Parts: sequence; structure tokens; C-alpha cells
Amino acid sequence: AACDPYTYAAFEQRMGTGCERWSFEDVAAGVLDDQPPFDIVLAAFALHLIDKSYFQPAMSALARAAHMLVVATPHKRPHITSADGWAELPPETVHERVRVRAYSSLSWAQPEAEEVERAAARAAAAKEAAAAAAGAGESGGASSVESEGEEEGEEESEVDEDVWIEELTEEIGAMNVGQLRAELGERGLAKAGKKGEL
Repeated sequence: AACDPYTYAAFEQRMGTGCERWSFEDVAAGVLDDQPPFDIVLAAFALHLIDKSYFQPAMSALARAAHMLVVATPHKRPHITSADGWAELPPETVHERVRVRAYSSLSWAQPEAEEVERAAARAAAAKEAAAAAAGAGESGGASSVESEGEEEGEEESEVDEDVWIEELTEEIGAMNVGQLRAELGERGLAKAGKKGEL
């Protein structure tokens, strides 16, 4: 996909493909929130032109919409920091006064090793508990009857949970992205990413 609100006609004629007309103001306002994520965004001789008043919101929106950002600029600007949602991937390359920098989105960061270990430990414990429950069911007798009663309760619980998830999904679907982020923030939950991923 390509985007340029000013030279889109020349791009379409030269490349033979469509070009979006989004401005940086549109990006800051959330035009990318409902788009599929991009692997990489290439910004050539453009980001240093963004007005300071919406630079941070535009960069944060790009960080939610793309995994990587490559910037080519004739200046030391723009100064993109972690507060904008990006981590610079050194080194910067300079060729004939053109600077090229690459950034990785902080919105798409990989989980920390500790989080992965905790999740693996929880999965192992659940697997052990399931194996123990299956072993107890094989012993027969009274424990087998108790297991059947427990299974019926679990099925009712699963049905209740399915209904709850369906109702919650409908409620979230009715919210706009701003409302959803506010609700998540009030609950101390992560609010980075696109609506479908929150």
C-alpha cells in the first residue's frame, strides 16, 4: 500500500497501482486503526514535515499500525523516541546528506522471557492437573460419580462463559476505539494496538 495526499496521481500513473490519500493528520486521528497491520512503513522525506502539534499522535498511531519504520530524511529531524512508540535500531546510515534510520514498534514488542516462563509454568500445571483428574476418573467408584457431577457443573460453567464472552464481544464491537482504550485504561490493562487486538 502507498499513501501520499499530494503526489498520489503521479504515483498511481508511474506505478500502475492505487495510492491512499491519507495525511499525517488522518493518521494521527486513527485512520489506520481498522487497517490490517503493516510489516514495515517507509517514510521518505516526509516525517520531518509533520507539524509538532500532531507529531506524537501520528507516530504513536504508526507504531500501532506497523511492526517497523524506516525513515529517510535530509535532516537530523525527526527525533523519534520511545515516547512516540518506537525504538531505534542502530546504526543510522548517512549517504550524501540523506539519513536513513530504522525503528521497531514498541506496540508489537515480544513478551519478556519471564512472561514466557510464567505462561509455560501455568500451562504445565494445567496439564498436570488435567492428567491427575483423568487418572482419578479411571479409578471408578464414588470418585467416578463425583467426577460426573463435576463435569456437568463444568459444562454449565462453560456455557455461562460462552454467553458472557458473546455479550462482551457485542459490547466491545459497539464501542469506538477511544472508548475501548479508556475502558481498558481504567482497568489497568494494555491499550496499545488495533481494536481487533485489544
